[in-house]
Amino acid sequence: RNAKIKSVINVDNLEEVYTALEMVELIGGIQGLDADFAREATTSLDRVISVCLQESIEFPVKNGQVAPTEDYQRFVSLLAEYRPSFPFPIGILNFNYDLALDFALLSAKVPYDYGLGDRKLGSRQKAIQLCKLHGSLNWGINKTTSKVEVLLPDIESSLVDIDLRELDQVRFKIDEVWKRLRKDVKAPVIIPPTGDKERLHRLVKPVWLKAAQLLRNAELIIVIGYSFPKNDNFFKNFFSLSTIGPADIEEILILDPSENAAGNLKSLLSRETEGKMVHHMNGFGRDMNRIEIALQNYTNYWRSY
Repeated sequence: RNAKIKSVINVDNLEEVYTALEMVELIGGIQGLDADFAREATTSLDRVISVCLQESIEFPVKNGQVAPTEDYQRFVSLLAEYRPSFPFPIGILNFNYDLALDFALLSAKVPYDYGLGDRKLGSRQKAIQLCKLHGSLNWGINKTTSKVEVLLPDIESSLVDIDLRELDQVRFKIDEVWKRLRKDVKAPVIIPPTGDKERLHRLVKPVWLKAAQLLRNAELIIVIGYSFPKNDNFFKNFFSLSTIGPADIEEILILDPSENAAGNLKSLLSRETEGKMVHHMNGFGRDMNRIEIALQNYTNYWRSY
């Protein structure tokens, strides 16, 4: 018998597609789509995201060496400059799967920690806490131990037998590095932007615990490229509960072109805290000076004690 469709799913919205596939798997399938196919489709979507990111992000080549993208290079330079004077480790909560920020940190020799246990990349002293809440292209699952393994985001390791002096830009094909070095690992680790708590907790629970700790103690919060959309109830609840703690927030700086970003975040804040929120809409690169001012003000705030 033909199936009658009585509702609509926005297939242009990846979150809705992921959620629908999870629901199909949960209820054991629907007419014309069984649970096994839904599970395979979810894996295929993970693959599509991974390939699209690897093919679309280009890194400049300067003097025969791969360099970070300009905006991330400037951002990491600011972190490196102010990190020694901060009383607490700098934390970054990152929803991106790509490796643009990771590579910028590695290139600048700025130590960072993914929050996956003892996997610090660089010196242990005041390492930047890089919490990639939805996974990363350089994370994989060991097929034997089921633990998350990490590859260094070293772009040049993927460019075998390529003369960089002849190139202006390169792409980081980390899939090829995984296949060459770690065939015992299933990569990448991509946590869909849904409320699938089982998959989330099983793979990256330590990362979310670290992120909660960072928010609990945060006094300066800089939001870059995230508008706190109304349908992201999972993170909104996480943010609201994680910011309950002894710390007083001195400033919340929002850098997002969306007009709704400030209003969406304001709905989560107390009356006292919302007065400390500032919103700029020029974008990440154009508002880099705003980040520098915020870091400088916070440094001065601590030096006054």
